[in-house]
Amino acid sequence: MEREEALKIIQEKNWNRLIETLRDNVIFENLISDPIFASLFHDNFIKELLSEQILDKDDELIYLNSVFNFHKSNSYSFQLKDEDLENLLIRLFDITGNIEFAKQKREHPKFKQALADHKEKQIGENREIAILENLLIEEIDAIKRNKTDSIFKSPQEKEFFLAASKVFSDCIILPNVSLSMVLSSNLLDTLGNHEKWFFLSSSIDIVIVDSYTHKPTHFFELDSGYHDTPKQIEKDNLKNKLISESGHKLYRIRKKKHKDQTQRFIEWLTQIKNQN
Repeated sequence: MEREEALKIIQEKNWNRLIETLRDNVIFENLISDPIFASLFHDNFIKELLSEQILDKDDELIYLNSVFNFHKSNSYSFQLKDEDLENLLIRLFDITGNIEFAKQKREHPKFKQALADHKEKQIGENREIAILENLLIEEIDAIKRNKTDSIFKSPQEKEFFLAASKVFSDCIILPNVSLSMVLSSNLLDTLGNHEKWFFLSSSIDIVIVDSYTHKPTHFFELDSGYHDTPKQIEKDNLKNKLISESGHKLYRIRKKKHKDQTQRFIEWLTQIKNQN
């Protein structure tokens, strides 16, 4: 490529052609040795490439990444000036939020703060994971120590369990079973820290399990007036979401006060069983 052609490409701001010149060391070294091209290349192409106004947003990240990869690779002659490299890294970090770009210039004030924030966030996440692990250990220890407690938390749960045992007599009925026992741990990969905590620390009132496949088929929750509080509504919505993402529906029922509902539970559960 002759100098005149290269200068025309710069003038026309043909970014694709300009970046292609960086791929060929022979062409680039020949051009960059020309003082006029070198001056225009750095003052026009590089400076404008790093400008926030001149690029289509769809192409911006592709161009910036290409220039950065050419610079850091030992296979290419092209090298950015230190100031231009710094500006390029700032642009890439602002667009992607990728902390790896900040690690390239650790002493820059912007990146120093970003790395400090990232480290603090990691410490917080590790602390939450440790708390979750300790919570599970404490729950297991509590179960081992408390061997005589009832498996039911209320008379209502006992009534519902008895009704479920009659309707789903060919299945396994699990009362107060933890979410982590009946839902796939693969769900954890899609959850934030708060949701992971909920997943690992929450339970379902009644789960129906197929006796042959040993897989859950129905999930039930017994609600009360307590479930009308804003905080509990938020938790209930999250539990509904987790069950839904596992491919099932969470059935909720509320008992009338001071009245045995065993027969009503049987009728309701029979309707649900017949729907499937």
